[in-house]
Amino acid sequence: MVDLQTFECDYVSQASFDRMANFKLTRCAVPDITDWTVCKSDRDWKEHQAADLRISYSICYSHSVESALHQLSDHRVKSFFTGGSIKPAQREKIKQFVGFTNANDKTAQKFLKDNNWNLEAAVDAFFATGGATANGRSWTGADQRKLSALFDKYKDPDEDAILVDGTESLCNDLEVDPTDVVTLVLAWHLQSPRMCDFRRKGWMEGWTNLGCDTIEKMREVIPSLREELKDPSKFRDVYNYTFNFARAENQKSLGLDTAIAFWELLLKDKFKHLDLWVEFLREKHGKAISKDTWNLLLEFIRTSDENFSNHDTDSAWPVLIDSFVEYAREKLGFEDE
Repeated sequence: MVDLQTFECDYVSQASFDRMANFKLTRCAVPDITDWTVCKSDRDWKEHQAADLRISYSICYSHSVESALHQLSDHRVKSFFTGGSIKPAQREKIKQFVGFTNANDKTAQKFLKDNNWNLEAAVDAFFATGGATANGRSWTGADQRKLSALFDKYKDPDEDAILVDGTESLCNDLEVDPTDVVTLVLAWHLQSPRMCDFRRKGWMEGWTNLGCDTIEKMREVIPSLREELKDPSKFRDVYNYTFNFARAENQKSLGLDTAIAFWELLLKDKFKHLDLWVEFLREKHGKAISKDTWNLLLEFIRTSDENFSNHDTDSAWPVLIDSFVEYAREKLGFEDE
């Protein structure tokens, strides 16, 4: 079956025009252009450009575009078949844009071009519209109107936020226990500033990135969110995010009981000496946990061996962790090793 595509280009050399004839090139009906304009040089093109002339053509081909490109040598014609010449640095920005937004390459290129290839500005522009097209559907397929309506369903009647009651209803509809660790991954995606507090902006952006606009789709994505905890990089992001999420408003530190509860939720399968750590905190520390201690504990778990023999007290570990190592080695009978 012959495919038909219509392209527009700014310049066609005579040689390329002759080659394209082999691919059944046909003239399009374009206002004010009654015949093909073939530019034999860049100078000719500049003259036509000044006259605001453009060339449009249709090309019918039964072979792949790659096959056509193999026979076409003109750079400008090639670049139009391939969507334009993209520099390596621009390709990297497209890749980063896709990683940030979950949009496709075409969308990434559009927003980057519109913002002069400024990645930060392009991403901001994408999310400024909720990642949505003019008809309200996001580039990832999520319907913004449906998402907004769902937010309204769960939000507090007196505040534009989903609070305690709304969070409970949402978890019930998602068939997720509020104490399940996957709720932390979800809160991270939805940019929740603290427990039982979801804001409209984070809700719209988070679910849009996940491609969900119905409770059914949201329920279906829960298993994949749980799988993200197996990715060391994402686990670290969720772990670090949890400190601010769990912290009481206007407090710099995390209450000890709260910290222990979240450590037991996050680290039960990752820290062999978690019970000993909790015992040490309750027996020897008894105070709130700083952000520095919270964040560095994960690095300590990843780098320490089973009996802490490689722990260097001269390194920049928090004093609390150094004290725990001394306590744990004594408890485990390693103090003389």
